[in-house]
Amino acid sequence: MAHDTEGVAFTERDESVRQQAAEYNHEYRQYQNGLRTDTAFRTRRIAYGVHHQRPPSEQYMIRVKIPYGLATTRQWRTLARVAKNYHSSLHLTTRQAIELHNVSLEATPAVVSALAAEGLSTCDAGGNGIRNVTACPLIGICPRQAFNPVAIMRQFVRGHLNTGIQAPLPKKVKMGVSGCGEDCLGVRSQDIGVVARNRCDQAGFRIYVGGGIGSAPQSGTLFEDFVPAAELGTWMDAIVLSYRIIGERDDRHHARLKWLVADLGMQAFHEFVVRYRNKLVVSENPTDHGTFRRNDEGGSPSASNLSRYSSLLGEWVKQRVWTLSEDQVAVRVPVAGGMMPPDEMSELAAITENYGSAQLSITTMQEFVIRNIPSVNLPPVYAALHAWGPERMTSVPSLISCAGSPACNLALTRSQDLTQVLRRMMAADADCEQAAQDPRLSVRISGCPHSCSHARVAPLGLIGGSLHVKNLRGSVPVYTIWIGGSEQRECVRVGVPVARIPARRVPEALRRLFHAYVAERKPGEGFEAWSRNRWHLNTEEGEA
Repeated sequence: MAHDTEGVAFTERDESVRQQAAEYNHEYRQYQNGLRTDTAFRTRRIAYGVHHQRPPSEQYMIRVKIPYGLATTRQWRTLARVAKNYHSSLHLTTRQAIELHNVSLEATPAVVSALAAEGLSTCDAGGNGIRNVTACPLIGICPRQAFNPVAIMRQFVRGHLNTGIQAPLPKKVKMGVSGCGEDCLGVRSQDIGVVARNRCDQAGFRIYVGGGIGSAPQSGTLFEDFVPAAELGTWMDAIVLSYRIIGERDDRHHARLKWLVADLGMQAFHEFVVRYRNKLVVSENPTDHGTFRRNDEGGSPSASNLSRYSSLLGEWVKQRVWTLSEDQVAVRVPVAGGMMPPDEMSELAAITENYGSAQLSITTMQEFVIRNIPSVNLPPVYAALHAWGPERMTSVPSLISCAGSPACNLALTRSQDLTQVLRRMMAADADCEQAAQDPRLSVRISGCPHSCSHARVAPLGLIGGSLHVKNLRGSVPVYTIWIGGSEQRECVRVGVPVARIPARRVPEALRRLFHAYVAERKPGEGFEAWSRNRWHLNTEEGEA
């Protein structure tokens, strides 16, 4: 099959990515030769996506940005090969990036260079720059999208490849793009979030600014209701430039964009951005106008015209298959906790090439999406996926997790261990199977209060911590259970903490919770509505 690079942010032909890898190699040599202090090199390596794992480990994690989640199968094979060569594990993050764990510092230059040779960038995957730009799962191919924004996103990503290295921001900036108002991504939980829309047959975007999900979650505020598609890049550049100039740099705990917007107020911040935006040149034709065409075919990725396969493939078609057109579909492949062995990634790339296209994407839900599969190929795709990993075909609620301890030096709990225990428990429980019929139900697990998995805005979230126990003369790992959150339709609803329990008791607590949900829910009532009614929750909500 042809090596399809259309829409992919970077390819093996991009010299800019290889140049960034060469610069990291230079920094590493300077450090090895005693020309960089530990502190100076730490700042540089983090900006290139190289992070030290939890002490006393001497291993490192390398984060690879996959802009808007889209990469070629050739690039996925490269990731698998590099991970296997360096005895590394692979982790899909909730920002559509890939982390390679357990890499020695001495090996990092070779790893970064091998990835860059295929257009895989680690630049700004840490530090004070623009992190990976995320998007909804079917970006570019969704029948519901207002128009295809991929070319605009690609241009922006390429123009800001090394923001955090050349001109560091006060702190990191996270961006997200949704193709329509359904907002599968949750744009208002981003520092900068945009939604594609059409107004009077003109393609454009709605912009939100100042969101963030962490220890102090905040919903983004409407910045512009509509900007023409050709002007989006200029507006985004002006927002980033304004943040660089007036953002807080002394107090790291108050440096995110959301605090700047809160302190100034949206009107004052908007006026400041407009001044800089007027100084920037608006490109009259930044991309091929064909990129901005409306999608008039209608349809819904969740509505299936595949009834002829439903009896054969059962719930899998209903839960894992999205209809793109009369003759094409996309298939979701969940990865519990986001952990993927290198060999399995290679096998999934082969399945994609055999039955779909030469592109495979990942989502913020830690899933792979095999794009553009001819619908007649569904039975062999099902058979191939079942042979590849039958445990991945079971209907259990989505389990989304950060890497946790010991991979992350901030983590307080072993969230991956809990994820695997929950996966086995739920797969063997009939009520959990029934609960999984709710397509919006997910369990998001974070190993610390930073909540990388977005646990505070999940229908069911678990946030790791520790509790000092006097009699034990130490601490035990615990999780706080959050219930009632959501990110959808340009709205962020923050959940409510309802319990704090030892980590070892979490599986039984969730089993009882799902049993209660199945027994008590009203006809058609989803987990979010049931949980809010049961606990009489008044959750904070950001309206569109």
